[in-house]
Order: sequence, then structure tokens, then C-alpha cells
Amino acid sequence: MSERTLIPLAPGWRLNSDSLQWIVETWRPPKWRAVVFVATEKAVLERVLRDEGVPLTSEARRALDHLPPRFSDLQKKSPRAAATASRAQSRPSAAKRKEQAL
Repeated sequence: MSERTLIPLAPGWRLNSDSLQWIVETWRPPKWRAVVFVATEKAVLERVLRDEGVPLTSEARRALDHLPPRFSDLQKKSPRAAATASRAQSRPSAAKRKEQAL
């Protein structure tokens, strides 16, 4: 599963996602660590952020306000997700590329 950063939430906090869910992460040296996974609704994500005590920046609040109500809607509407899926479908597999190179 590939990950991508959606929103830097606050110092030491960020929101990522993969193809299945939003992932709330915190920085614990030497790497980011997943704290909570939310695969359902934005309301649940917002409650989790409050429960975890994440001090959202104003930019993060605005970005969260623009998220769709459900994670599944994000996958449907995301031009980046559609472009990635399109590239994956049109790109030959590693074995095929190796065969073509020979």
C-alpha cells in the first residue's frame, strides 16, 4: 500500500492515507508512527483528533474542512488517486518491462 501525506496537522502530527483509510501519525524519533486508523467518516476522524489532543493549526483545520464526509468519497474524487490508478493500469509490469528491454 502506498502512503501519501494529506495534511500536516500540527508540530509532530500529520494525516496520511493509504488505499483503505486515513492514518493519524505522530513523530517519535527516528520516524513517524501510526497512532490511529480511520476508514469510515470524517466525523470519526475529527473526534479521534480531539481525543488524541492534536492541536490543529488553522491551515490543518481548513484542510480538514475540505475533506469529504467519508473516506471512500476521497478515493472516488481524488484526481491524484485516479491518475495513479490510471498509470498503474497503463504501465507494464516489472516482468513485462524486463522482457521488453531484452
